[in-house]
Amino acid sequence: MRVALGHSFLTDVVRLDFLLPVPGRDVFALSHGLVAAIVAGVSLVLEIPGIEVGGAPVYGDGFPAIMLFDDVPGGGGVVARLEEPTVLRSVLEHARDRLNGSCGCGPDGSCYACLRTYRNQSLHSDLRRGLVYDYLNHILEHF
Repeated sequence: MRVALGHSFLTDVVRLDFLLPVPGRDVFALSHGLVAAIVAGVSLVLEIPGIEVGGAPVYGDGFPAIMLFDDVPGGGGVVARLEEPTVLRSVLEHARDRLNGSCGCGPDGSCYACLRTYRNQSLHSDLRRGLVYDYLNHILEHF
């Protein structure tokens, strides 16, 4: 007998593949940090509650990749807006700016003002603000 304790629903999904090498070997911390920062950036730029967008890292070839999805049944069309280059750039800039250190935490840690959320509480010890900030700066230089 198979039992599923969840609910499936159709929604909009976008995958972002970052093709710049990861400094060091910490793809895990960087990928999870990118999810948190970019979800926050989407929320700010598109003026929606952060709970309406979800994300998860995608592992594979050593480069960070993330999936973002509308976290509402049927999709709200939010992540589909990331196909517009100006919207994507604005989201990445807001994500980076959130990590500039004005929150007060050190670059080797994180706080609820930069990367931490209730959803990613099991990853708090792995999230490093400085790593994600530097990587987003590097991405934006080549955007």
